[in-house]
Amino acid sequence: MISVENVRHSYGKGGRTVEALKGVSTSFGAGTTALLGPNGSGKSTLMNIIGTTIVPTEGRLFLNGVLVGRSSLEEYRSQLGVVPQHIDLPKRMRVCDVLSYLCWVHGVPKASAASVIDSVLERLELADKRGSRVGDLSGGQLRRVGFACAMVHQPSVLLLDEPTVGLDPEVRLEIRHLIARLATNATVVLSTHLLEDVSFLNPAVVMINAGEKVFEGSFEQFVAALPAGGDVRESSVEQAYQQMLRGGAASHQGPLAGESWSEQR
Repeated sequence: MISVENVRHSYGKGGRTVEALKGVSTSFGAGTTALLGPNGSGKSTLMNIIGTTIVPTEGRLFLNGVLVGRSSLEEYRSQLGVVPQHIDLPKRMRVCDVLSYLCWVHGVPKASAASVIDSVLERLELADKRGSRVGDLSGGQLRRVGFACAMVHQPSVLLLDEPTVGLDPEVRLEIRHLIARLATNATVVLSTHLLEDVSFLNPAVVMINAGEKVFEGSFEQFVAALPAGGDVRESSVEQAYQQMLRGGAASHQGPLAGESWSEQR
C-alpha cells in the first residue's frame, strides 16, 4: 500500500505562487485505484510525487506503513514500475534488447535476465515480438512493451499515466483487460480522465480537484454520488464525476505517524 499524508506542493509561475496540492492525504491499496481529476487539478503532481520525480513542499510518503525518506528512497523506487502516457523507445532497437538494457538498469542478475524477459513477454502476450524492432510494432503492441519495460524488475506498484489515451477502441479494451489481470497481484494506480476505463475496471476511486481531495471510496460509492433525476443521456459514471467536480464531499483519511519525507530530503 502507498499512502501520502498532508501533501502540499507549490511552484512559481509568472511571478506568482501556484498551490498545486493543498494538503492531500490518501492511500492506494492492493488492486486498482483510479486517480481522477480534470486538467490542472493536481492529479499529475500527485502522480509525480508518488513516483518521486517531484519532492513535495510538505508532506509524507509511505510504502506499507514505512516512511519513504532519503535512506529508503532507492528501495522504494525499486518497488515502482511506471508506464508513461507516451511510450518513447528507440525505433531501431529490438524489443529483447530494450528489455535487456532495462534489466541491467534495475540490477536484474545477468544469469536470470533472459528468463525474466521471456516470462514478462509471455505474460503480456508479446512472446512472438521478442525480436521485433520497436518501430515495427502496432500501437497496442507498443503500449504493452511499455508495460513490459515497467515490469522486468517485478515491482509491487504500477503507476499508469493515461494508459488508454489515443488508442483505438479495440486496443483500449485490450489494455483494460491487461490492467485487470496485473491488478490481481499488485497495487495499480491509474491516472485517467477516460471514465470508460473506470467503469470497466470497477476500481477504488480517488478524485482530486483544485489541489484538494474531493472523493475517496469504492467505485460503487462514487457512482452513488449520482444526483436523483440526472440526465439519462449521460452514463452514471459521467454524472458522478460531474457531481464531484461541483463539490462532492471528501471522505476522511486518518493520520499517519512519521517523519516528513520533505524534511528528510
